[in-house]
Amino acid sequence: MRARQDVSPRSLIRDQCRVCNRIESPRLCTLCNVVPYCCRDCMLGDRSEHRRFCRKINDARVAICDTEGKIQSRLQEDTENPWRWPSFHRYMEARRSEIDALIAVDTYEAYKRAWHQAKDMLLFSKEDVLGIHYYIPFLLIRLRKEQRLFDYLNWYACRPGESIRELDLPEYTKKDIFDWFDVDNNTETRGSLYFFTLLILLKTKFLIDIYDLERPPEERGDIAKPVSRRLRNASARDLQRFKEHLSFQICLLHDLRNFKNPYFWQAFTQPNRFLNVEINPNWQQGSFEEAQFVLQKTHRAWNAIPEARAAVQDLQRRRWQ
Repeated sequence: MRARQDVSPRSLIRDQCRVCNRIESPRLCTLCNVVPYCCRDCMLGDRSEHRRFCRKINDARVAICDTEGKIQSRLQEDTENPWRWPSFHRYMEARRSEIDALIAVDTYEAYKRAWHQAKDMLLFSKEDVLGIHYYIPFLLIRLRKEQRLFDYLNWYACRPGESIRELDLPEYTKKDIFDWFDVDNNTETRGSLYFFTLLILLKTKFLIDIYDLERPPEERGDIAKPVSRRLRNASARDLQRFKEHLSFQICLLHDLRNFKNPYFWQAFTQPNRFLNVEINPNWQQGSFEEAQFVLQKTHRAWNAIPEARAAVQDLQRRRWQ
């Protein structure tokens, strides 16, 4: 068994045995507490494969414990920016290492722990020096928290001046995901390439789910909760209307994204050419370097929904036929 870091299944099941996939009262690994097994035999059978991931998780936790006490005591005494302290850098990097190790495990329990760790890091430090917020979309997609991700994007787009530390990532918008909300292109954050790319991904997932609803129940994938609630008893006419509505929104977002950066579509359709390219940290908006940067920061979220990239490309082909 191999943990997949970039290409992942569409969904995870809580308490599912890592080896045989049975769903029973789980026995979690006693060291990392994020890998469930249905019995001792499965746990022993997976030991050699799991050991290397488990060791990385625990090494990160040891590094966190080694520095946490000093950081907490110094934070009470010193009001200056903690990122100026080398010990604070080591502490936060150890926490990020735990997130990376948890993602490599690829279980529901591991993603849930990684999500709480990432959120706590954003709340703990006002400045996101390590780019932890780039983990949020991928983690929420893997945990099937689509409404939560939409709320996060709505905050990201509409409240660029507010600190995530003050908001605690609340589900405060309660806006219907199928609706279009205004995006002010004159505002840098609202018009960002990163925002448009993730919103296209989220809406494409719902379009895929609507197509799934037209299949027999035994052939359907895992439908997102907002879609299933909204369309549980929808007629064929309603499903067609929502497909057209979402397709229009995706195309509109795609046009806005191309307006912001004409190079992104080239990078998007050939991701393997640009994922490992070194990028000038001083890139400019609208540049090819910006397109590469956004591709690298969002590719894991796109790969968490394997059908999404092909669906967008197919939608654009049909649009211009």
